[in-house]
Amino acid sequence: MSTAKKSQKVFYFVTFIVLFAAAGWYLMQNRSDKKDKGDKINPAKSSSRIQVEDGMTIIELSPQEQANSGITTIKLNQTKHQALLTAYGIVVSIQDLAKDVQSFEAGKAQLAKSKESLLISQNNFERTKSLYEKKLASEQDFQSSQAAFLSDKADVYSAQSNLTSLRSSILEQWGDKLSQWIFEGSAGLQSLLSLDDILIQISLPPDEMSMKIPVNIFVQPAYRTGRSSSESKKILCRFISAGHLANAQFQTKTLYYIAHGSSLSGGMNIKAFLPVGNELNGVVVPQESVVWYQGSAWIYVEISPGKFSRVEINTDNSFGDGFFIPTNSELKPGAVIVKNGAQLLLSEELTPAQSSGGGEGDND
Repeated sequence: MSTAKKSQKVFYFVTFIVLFAAAGWYLMQNRSDKKDKGDKINPAKSSSRIQVEDGMTIIELSPQEQANSGITTIKLNQTKHQALLTAYGIVVSIQDLAKDVQSFEAGKAQLAKSKESLLISQNNFERTKSLYEKKLASEQDFQSSQAAFLSDKADVYSAQSNLTSLRSSILEQWGDKLSQWIFEGSAGLQSLLSLDDILIQISLPPDEMSMKIPVNIFVQPAYRTGRSSSESKKILCRFISAGHLANAQFQTKTLYYIAHGSSLSGGMNIKAFLPVGNELNGVVVPQESVVWYQGSAWIYVEISPGKFSRVEINTDNSFGDGFFIPTNSELKPGAVIVKNGAQLLLSEELTPAQSSGGGEGDND
């Protein structure tokens, strides 16, 4: 091969390399320009309303954005509230009470009848004895009157023993005050028998056997659960008596309360709320302010004008149409929280986390 031909091939090869490199540079530059332009057209997926300050996620909204979204706030006032202990019980069937009342009344009637018979037989015996001693009555008449007298005396003893046993049984079952109503036939007993009042039996939790018995409690049907507004409709009950007989199922102390004019039915299982300890200072969070996420209850607190942060709360203490929260570092009287629109804020807060993977990763 001649030197000219070799030089020509080298020239073509170098020219090809230069053109290929130039084409590659052009494509890379063009892609970079498109990316820059695309970034100017498509903003970052994470919302500009979301900020992180000192590890706290904050949502910032202008007054106009709040108004357009229907977000409203409420200022929390100081409230006093007593902690509530949850217990369970049952609405006592009136038949159970009436049965003991009837047994006691029958026992009293039997004793009265036996005493009356004894009085008659005793008078007859004493008269016959006097006549017998004067030889005016036969020995047979004397012995017959004596036997009748002793028999009636034994009946009185038996009736008294039976009534004493009934008293002890009633006292053990119903406690001091309620038993006294049964023994005396009081107006309070008549209100129960006529269903003007209902009787509630509460079983204290095993670890609260020595607690101070509250005068007033609230109850509601045990089936009424969940977070609906109906949960706050509780029935006020007043203490009447402490039973001396342990609950057969739970082996715990039983308390009796009375509710006036309630629609609860005999045999119905109920849930009771017993105030314990001292009154606490705190605030009441409306139910509509609460959002539920990952099994917990949350509210949004306005930490400064237009800036909202999510705070977890405890919903164990229901109070009216909301939840009582004892004063703490994050929630105290004067705090401003979102009343309406908390769910919108939660959605806004969670949006960046759901789209941060560019649509290709998992959402765990």
